Amino acid sequence: MTSYADDCMILTSSNGIDGMCSKVNGYLSHLSLFFSARCLTLSPTKSTATIFTCWMKEYRLVLNITVDGITIPMVNNSKILGVTFDRQETLLATYKADMVALM
Repeated sequence: MTSYADDCMILTSSNGIDGMCSKVNGYLSHLSLFFSARCLTLSPTKSTATIFTCWMKEYRLVLNITVDGITIPMVNNSKILGVTFDRQETLLATYKADMVALM
């Protein structure tokens, strides 16, 4: 997990999607307990999940990632500290965002 100010990012890897989802759900469960003990909460409505893959068959999978029973929505492009990442690792989303910023 990496964090900056009030934003954090959980990264994991695995040989399978289900294994990754299980790991992330475990992390989120521990984080939720940690935050609850300090009168803080995770916000599933402000959270997103992205899988980075080169396999087209995995591109449209729905990830089973939840916080306190609420499913985290999956997005194609994640923006972290101003850098846009796309699921297929093509950098196309970053180039488009940069072009719009230049105009």
